[in-house]
Amino acid sequence: MMSEYRPYKEWYQKRAFKLAKLLMKALHVAFDINEADSLWRVIHEKIESLNLPDQKCKRCGVKMKYWEWAINQGYCRDCISELEEEMKER
Repeated sequence: MMSEYRPYKEWYQKRAFKLAKLLMKALHVAFDINEADSLWRVIHEKIESLNLPDQKCKRCGVKMKYWEWAINQGYCRDCISELEEEMKER
């Protein structure tokens, strides 16, 4: 329940982040059991509609839209490519 002392915007953003995190968990579970096709668009649209702030890549710090950051588990495409190359070299 919302505290009277916490501004609504701050409260809403925390809840929106929690919702987005739960939706991404659901999408990953759906992928695991090959049931993501019907959920992908709906979850993507809902997360986009939450207008969450951009996030930074865990590796290089570049800013990314929340959806891209979440779907790539916190890494930008360039860092994913670099990490894949590093793995191939091992």
